[in-house]
Amino acid sequence: MIDSQAIRALSKKTGLRAELLEKDYVMNLILDAVTHCHSSRDKMFIKGGAAIYKCYNYQKPLSKAFPKKTPPILLTTRFTNDLDLTVTHDLMNEEKLKQTFSEIGAYLYERHGLEIDQFSFPIHENQKQEVDHHYKKNCRGYIHFKGPMFNPKFNSPVLKLDLTADEKVAFQPYHRVLSHPYAQGANEENLIATTYSLRDVFAEKIRALFERISANDLYDCIHLMNHPQMNEMRRLGIGVAIMDKFSAKNLPCKTDKDTFMNRMGSDGLPVNIKDAYQQQWEDCLSRLIIDIPPFEKAWEQLDSLLTFTNTSLTLAKKSIAKWQASHPNMDIRNLIDEQMQKDRCAQNKEEEAVITTCLSKRKSELILSEKTR
Repeated sequence: MIDSQAIRALSKKTGLRAELLEKDYVMNLILDAVTHCHSSRDKMFIKGGAAIYKCYNYQKPLSKAFPKKTPPILLTTRFTNDLDLTVTHDLMNEEKLKQTFSEIGAYLYERHGLEIDQFSFPIHENQKQEVDHHYKKNCRGYIHFKGPMFNPKFNSPVLKLDLTADEKVAFQPYHRVLSHPYAQGANEENLIATTYSLRDVFAEKIRALFERISANDLYDCIHLMNHPQMNEMRRLGIGVAIMDKFSAKNLPCKTDKDTFMNRMGSDGLPVNIKDAYQQQWEDCLSRLIIDIPPFEKAWEQLDSLLTFTNTSLTLAKKSIAKWQASHPNMDIRNLIDEQMQKDRCAQNKEEEAVITTCLSKRKSELILSEKTR
């Protein structure tokens, strides 16, 4: 684990709070542990903003000059204060979650010297929503950790986890090398996370855009829309995933501008959507992004975003109808998954090789560690 000086130095360069950077650093170590530990492997998947900026981030033109030593990828990262994870239904149990994070904690301490303790995982069931004879469950968990800046005179910081089970996942999750722009401590080369596909991440963000008013969602969707690897097959997948995500919550799949702009507040009165987003843009995002774009510049891209969403939906609907007519017993999602995997292997050969090597090496290390205990 790196020391507090490394965190404070980066805080000074970027203007971001040291506590935020420390939490982001610890999140990366936890996500890597989740990927490798036996009880959580292939049972927990990162999603939301953390997935976007840790697994699918990219560098883009900046609005101003920054110190040369600042890691470029940090400049367009939207940081987050919590982790959103989808977990398999069999793991959504308070005792199992505690056992799982006990194993993760042992792994983190042995490999990085990071201590996590005082787990809390209260489970909540939604009695109105049932999937495959299981009530939909969610959990807001809390983990105390002793990171690089831990001071025994104060309480240890807390990381919040938002865990959900039975979330509709349209496509196969991936392994990705985490964006880890920190001075690397021992055993921190090539940290890996298990993440939603970019298609699922984008689709959930689009659904959130129409469910709530959050500047984070608008910034994230614009960021993803302009992703340099966006192509027609990925757009087709996004359209399919959007349909799945809306259907899973019994929401009408309406993503036009009128639906977006005409919404009611909790008081039953119409909301001035632009004003609401603008206020959050300044109040919330300025604490989470180094190079925050001007609000008006972002708002100008709203029409492009909605057009992108609706053309993706149209493409999906036409493609599904055509595919079902010629392949009635095959799911188009499998076809998209296969094609995207081929593209991924062709475009990211180096990353795929790193992931394969790391997963195999870490698995062997864990087996050996268990034998010697």
